[in-house]
Amino acid sequence: MDEQETNNHYIKEQINDLRKHLLSLNLGNNLLDYQHSSKIFTQVRIIDELHDNVFEQIEAGKEFSFCPLPKPRLVPDDEETSEFLSSLDKYKKENIIYLHAMEGSKNRSRSKQTKVMEQIERQARDHVRQGLGWNAWVPEIGLNIDELCNRHEINPGFELIQDDFKKSKERYHDSFLQTRVDEKEISLRLKRLYDRSKLSINQKGVGTLFCAFGFLQWYESDSTERSCLAPLILFPVELNRYRGGMYDYRLSKMGGVKPTGNLTLEVYLRKNFGIDLPKFGMDDSLESYFKKVIEVVSPLNPRWKLCRYMTVGIFDYLKIAIYQDLDSKSWKPGEDITDHEYIQKLFTKHKPIFPGEGSNGMDVGECFKVVPLLVSNADSSQHNAITEILKGEHLTIIGPPGTGKSQTIANTIAAATYEGKKVLFVAEKLAALEVVKDRLENVGLGPFCFNLHTKGLTTKEVRKALDRRINMEKPTYNPR
Repeated sequence: MDEQETNNHYIKEQINDLRKHLLSLNLGNNLLDYQHSSKIFTQVRIIDELHDNVFEQIEAGKEFSFCPLPKPRLVPDDEETSEFLSSLDKYKKENIIYLHAMEGSKNRSRSKQTKVMEQIERQARDHVRQGLGWNAWVPEIGLNIDELCNRHEINPGFELIQDDFKKSKERYHDSFLQTRVDEKEISLRLKRLYDRSKLSINQKGVGTLFCAFGFLQWYESDSTERSCLAPLILFPVELNRYRGGMYDYRLSKMGGVKPTGNLTLEVYLRKNFGIDLPKFGMDDSLESYFKKVIEVVSPLNPRWKLCRYMTVGIFDYLKIAIYQDLDSKSWKPGEDITDHEYIQKLFTKHKPIFPGEGSNGMDVGECFKVVPLLVSNADSSQHNAITEILKGEHLTIIGPPGTGKSQTIANTIAAATYEGKKVLFVAEKLAALEVVKDRLENVGLGPFCFNLHTKGLTTKEVRKALDRRINMEKPTYNPR
């Protein structure tokens, strides 16, 4: 093995080691151990839905609203019918016991009077129901969540049971997702999710809001009592907010991103249990994939089971894309990054990447002669940096806020564009991208900027960007 092959082998080992750290293969990662809790307000659990249908509809571009628990009723629907109301009216006019009770309630204090009158009203309604041969009815105020759901023919369990009876009912094909919380709480939860997901996109450029379909309940060992819950399918979604009497939040898929299996779980199970979790394919439905998982997992670990839960929440998925890009198996012939000059220099003991490091560069007069067109002011050190970059040198620019770094970047991009070059500008936070883009927009270079950020990768935004560039008017001035 020659020196080049040795270096490449060493670099691949280093990259594989770095990849493991990207996945965070410990139980602090909610992709391996997700905590469902009524006290965690950055999650919404869905009940009584057909998960296959919801998955397909989201994938098709449908928007879903969230349905809170029904408000507890003081009277049932059948007591609003004309038959019941006419019988009740007659009872109140003719029944001596009722009339005496109402008269006696007037001697009570105001605070007690209201409660007594409510009790008398309910007793009157119960007598009328009995006279009509109807079953007794218990008011829904004070019922627990399970009892309230059952009253309204809603399955309160988190396990999404699939059956043909559900498929025939219209409510399982509407644009609402049923939850187990009231209107006030669902609004608060969705606001928290909306704010957190927007913050992640703005700061990191990566969406962390997912709709998780199916969870694997697993154990660290045969002797472990506590189980862990890991999501199986993660569908990247976004919450769109609409104004009304109160904010209306609607769930839809995130443009340009596909649903995926839990890569972190796949790697963890392979490393610690020797289990190869099936890949989620484009031809798989949720149920077909779940059956594959059960076939692989159940024979090896009888205590492990698949839970058909559906949860909208925040998941630690920020570095998965980098992990996948660094997989050497995904590199096409001729795209092995270990052969790249700068990767070689980063990972092996070669001369410095930055040959001019520590020098002051060219003098100011010489710098002004070779620097091309600039779109904003630049001092001598900024001129020097731009010149070095355009000559093909590699450098690091360091400085506190307000010292002109973004200005230098904007000038460099403009100068490179003037020379007919393409520039890829990458930043950890969206705010940094937007500062530079705004500078370029202000000098008329906006149509030359193409947004590769998650927020801009929708079909609509791509078409708008291309349309702006195609229809851009030719400048009438001479930049020189």
